[in-house]
Amino acid sequence: MKKILIIALLLMLIAPALALPDVYDQLRGRQMVGDGGAPWFKDNAVMYFGTDKDTSLKFNSTSGYLEMVGLTAYDNTSITMTSGEDITFAGGDSKMDLSAGSGIFKTPLGAVTIGPGAIDVSGTQTIVSGKDIIAAGGASDFDFSLSSGFFKTPQGTFTVTNGGTVPTAKTWAITDADKMTVGGVIVPQEMVLTIPIGASEVDQTAFIADDAWQITKIEEAHSVAQNTAYPNTGNLSINKCTGTQAPNAGAHLHNTTMWLNSTINTVATPTLNAATGAVNLADGNRICLDFNGTMTTFAGGSVTIHMKRI
Repeated sequence: MKKILIIALLLMLIAPALALPDVYDQLRGRQMVGDGGAPWFKDNAVMYFGTDKDTSLKFNSTSGYLEMVGLTAYDNTSITMTSGEDITFAGGDSKMDLSAGSGIFKTPLGAVTIGPGAIDVSGTQTIVSGKDIIAAGGASDFDFSLSSGFFKTPQGTFTVTNGGTVPTAKTWAITDADKMTVGGVIVPQEMVLTIPIGASEVDQTAFIADDAWQITKIEEAHSVAQNTAYPNTGNLSINKCTGTQAPNAGAHLHNTTMWLNSTINTVATPTLNAATGAVNLADGNRICLDFNGTMTTFAGGSVTIHMKRI
C-alpha cells in the first residue's frame, strides 16, 4: 500500500514537468479524458451551463440527436447549414422569428413552400419582373374583398379564364361607355325603339317596360309632310302611361311639339321633359304615341326612342 501511495505521489509531482494529464482536473471536469483530449459523454448524459442550469446539451440516444436548450447566436455569429441539412420544428409553438432582422430572407435558387398554415403579410410585397403568383388548384382563393384600395394592372390586359361572378347588388363599373366588348363587339349601352308612322296611324302603345328604363333621346323624321297649315296640321305627342291610362292621357316625355308639317328628311329632336321625372319608366309603364289633328298627306315617317337601363 505504501508503494502505491509513493508511486501516486511521484506521478503528481512529475506530471507537470512531463505534461501528463492532471487527475485532479480530470475529476473536476477541467481536463478531458481520452486520446487527443476529446470529451466523451455516455448516452443521455446532460451537460448543464449556468448556476440554475439555464442551458444544457444532451445526447438523446433514442432519437440520435444532440438536444440544445437555450441556444443563441451572439455577436454576429453565423450558422451555416451544409448541403442536404435541414432545420426542422417538431411541433408545438415552435417559431422561426426574423422580425427584428434588417437583412434579406431569401432562397438563392430553389422554391419556398410555406404551409399548410396561414401567412400574415404586414409589409408591401414586390414580385420581380417575369415572376408569377400561381394557385396550383383546388379551392385556392385570391381574396381582396376586405381591401379599400384598387386591384389593377398598370398596362397589361386582365384575363379571366373560367368566368367571373358579380355578387348581388354589386356593380362592375367601366368608365367609358363604349369600352366593354363581347367577341370584339361593343356591348350596347342603350336600347333604341324604331317606330314607322304614316297618315293612318291611331293612338297606340309602342313599348311596355320590363324593368327600370330612362328615356335619353327622341327623334322624328318624315319624307312627306302634312300639307295643311296650323292649327289643322297634325302633331305627335309621346307619352308615359301608367296603369290603365289611355295613350293620350299620359305624361308627355318631351316639352316641344313635334309638328308633322315640318321640313322633310330632317331629324327633329324635341327637348325631354326631365323636370317632372316623366322620362323614367318603372316595370309595367308604357310608352304611347298620341296623334293629334289632320294627317291626310303625311307619309314616310319614323320615330326613334333611345332608352338606357337604370
